Amino acid sequence: MKTATKQTVFNPPTPEGRWIEQVNCDLREPVGFSDQIEDSGVKHQGWFADVEFQDEVYRGVVYRLPRGRFLYGYADPCNPDCGFFSNEFAETVEDAARWADSMAEHAAEVEREYQAAWRAGRRVEDLTEDLGLDDSELARRERGRVQAEIDQLTSDFGTTRGFEDQPGT
Repeated sequence: MKTATKQTVFNPPTPEGRWIEQVNCDLREPVGFSDQIEDSGVKHQGWFADVEFQDEVYRGVVYRLPRGRFLYGYADPCNPDCGFFSNEFAETVEDAARWADSMAEHAAEVEREYQAAWRAGRRVEDLTEDLGLDDSELARRERGRVQAEIDQLTSDFGTTRGFEDQPGT
């Protein structure tokens, strides 16, 4: 019987899955990334989490569990040996690879939307500060242009409230 040589951290599950740190402990055998698994149909190496810099990639990953089942999820691009994994298990490695890739795609999409909304909120803050110009004719014209841009940004993302307290502000 195998025992873990590293301390694995399991956070409480959500309906979507759970975060696992030190996932490479000896209780789970890494199979590989989704694109490395033969017959998975995955022909790319992950999903960009940010369209602006494209420096973080969410990539599906699969681990073999005892009794022939597979744990699947996506690797965290910023924290080695960590990832978010499904609460479900797959019976075949090909299914696990496809489902892992799907989870990675969804997570990257959510992250891209968050980043876009955060940048829009920051832009609204910057433009709002610009409204404090003096009351000259130029300032009145600029105020109208800035307000139109704010209106466009808020209609694109629904709201800008809450972005001022986000990390990195």
